[in-house]
Amino acid sequence: MSLGSLTLRFLAEEATQYERDRLLRVANERTAGVEYFTFNVFNVRLDFDAEQVTVEDELDPESEETSPISDFLAALTAMDG
Repeated sequence: MSLGSLTLRFLAEEATQYERDRLLRVANERTAGVEYFTFNVFNVRLDFDAEQVTVEDELDPESEETSPISDFLAALTAMDG
């Protein structure tokens, strides 16, 4: 799994059950396009066409990272188990 430190911070600090359910529900319903989520500290862009997720730090506009969407969704799913 290739997730960067910013994405791991989002998962640890802000991905509550509600946020995880929301992200996973959209991922299960979509196969194309882009969905953008704004949370308290982080923003998450799911790009189904590019098969990537981008996590942005709202408090640091220079800070963002992109990872494979499959790795991100696997991490979200693992948190539920």
